[in-house]
Amino acid sequence: MHTFIIIKPDAVRRGLVGKIIARLEYYHMRIVRIDTKIKDRDWFDAHYSHLVLPIEKLDRIAAFMCGTPLIGIILKADVAVVRRLTLRFRDDFKAIGYCNLIHAADSQEAAEREIKLFFEE
Repeated sequence: MHTFIIIKPDAVRRGLVGKIIARLEYYHMRIVRIDTKIKDRDWFDAHYSHLVLPIEKLDRIAAFMCGTPLIGIILKADVAVVRRLTLRFRDDFKAIGYCNLIHAADSQEAAEREIKLFFEE
């Protein structure tokens, strides 16, 4: 079973990428694919199409996510386990608001959709 995470710009800026990857590996999650990409608003709108938020908040999140390096990782791991672990990362590393260090797919279907969106050229 595979799932998908994105290490967000705040984690990159704070130098937490290595710590996050080390923790994933510590919990026996195998990295299947990893890449750094800079995404645009079209990608953001497709990736977060399920969010029902005021446009101002979506614009703030898009400004945070777009135009800066994102690290996409496909993991051989259970979706639910990875989601629980990412919540711990957010707490351990003092994530605040939408600058929350890491995104994790919330279902197998979402993981498959998000993998295609992130890694397509």
